[in-house]
Amino acid sequence: MMIIGPIAMINPVIIKEKGKQEVEEGCLSFPNKFAKVVRPKEVVAEYTDKEGNLIRVKAKELLAQAICHEVDHLNGELFVEKMEPGTMEYVKPQQ
Repeated sequence: MMIIGPIAMINPVIIKEKGKQEVEEGCLSFPNKFAKVVRPKEVVAEYTDKEGNLIRVKAKELLAQAICHEVDHLNGELFVEKMEPGTMEYVKPQQ
């Protein structure tokens, strides 16, 4: 299945992880702050879509990172709790 555009995931669960990737990550909860985080390179997630169908998706690289980031939010976790020590950077907004 090719995913284009926004995805509405109801009660997503990551059921499989594969590999590791160190990525630069930020969050709207921490404006202009970015840090390195180690995330799975691939994930398989299950979720319910808006029509009530159970969907299984295999995601790689950026999509895998995004799914992990958002599932972390649902579990009460933030990327700053997973960041590699000493990698937090502040990017001054352009005016």
